[in-house]
Amino acid sequence: MYQDMMKDVQEKMKPFNDAVEINKATAEKLVALHTEYVSDLFNSGVNQMKALTEVKAPKDALELQMSYFKELDAKLTNVAEQEIAAMVEAKEKLTVLAEQSMSDLSEAPALQEVTQMFQAAQAKVQETTEAMTAAAKPAEKPAAKTARKASAA
Repeated sequence: MYQDMMKDVQEKMKPFNDAVEINKATAEKLVALHTEYVSDLFNSGVNQMKALTEVKAPKDALELQMSYFKELDAKLTNVAEQEIAAMVEAKEKLTVLAEQSMSDLSEAPALQEVTQMFQAAQAKVQETTEAMTAAAKPAEKPAAKTARKASAA
């Protein structure tokens, strides 16, 4: 019985565990991208400084810096595109997982039973409300009935 209960819990927690795995994989991918970018940024900065120390003319230094910044911009753009792609992929996977979970939930027998119980409770409340409303109406007095008949005639 314990094994059945644990199996049931694991089955019910599967969507949550899948979401955790998707987020974990995405975080690992983003950390790897950032680590690679920072390492490359550091190395290219060191190489740029070495190259600048060897330059004699200011015009050459300016061209070297322009080239460096264009290369840096291209690398940053590439990393940003990869980050966005990773995030979009994770979002799509999580959306599919959420839709599947909601579909499974709406088909669950327990939910259908709860829905039926809720509808029965609503009907009972409606009946009780109508009965209380009817009981709260003042009863007509016989003299009022007689007065209405006389005025109608």
